Amino acid sequence: MPPPVREIPMFALGVALMLIGTMPVTAGAIGLARVRRLRSGCRLAMTGVIVRRLRNTRDGTWNLVVRYLIRGVPYTIISKGWDQDVRFSPGQTVTVVCDPSRPHTARLDADRPSYVGPMLKIGAGAPLLAIGVELSAVALL
Repeated sequence: MPPPVREIPMFALGVALMLIGTMPVTAGAIGLARVRRLRSGCRLAMTGVIVRRLRNTRDGTWNLVVRYLIRGVPYTIISKGWDQDVRFSPGQTVTVVCDPSRPHTARLDADRPSYVGPMLKIGAGAPLLAIGVELSAVALL
């Protein structure tokens, strides 16, 4: 006679799935809030000059060092990573956007944050969260 199979209680499985699903949903919600803040706050557009390109040795991308002025005060930002086919070169002008009350948080207009990443996280975690809630609810009945 084979040994009895020990079953995982449905409630415990539901709680585990809820915890696992909560992590990407939370990360996605925080990401959505960040993207929304970055997109809505950038009301001021100005011209910036690319000072140099920096090679990121970890992933092979290029970051652009850009200088710009707001009310006569110079600021410098480092853009997100661009692939091998970077279309910008030092001395070229680019559009920089920022929130006028927070000029140090500027970004290149070409570096628009995307909603895709946060939505994918929410989409990956939501089914696990929903299944976990359902399993836990059924186990309690």
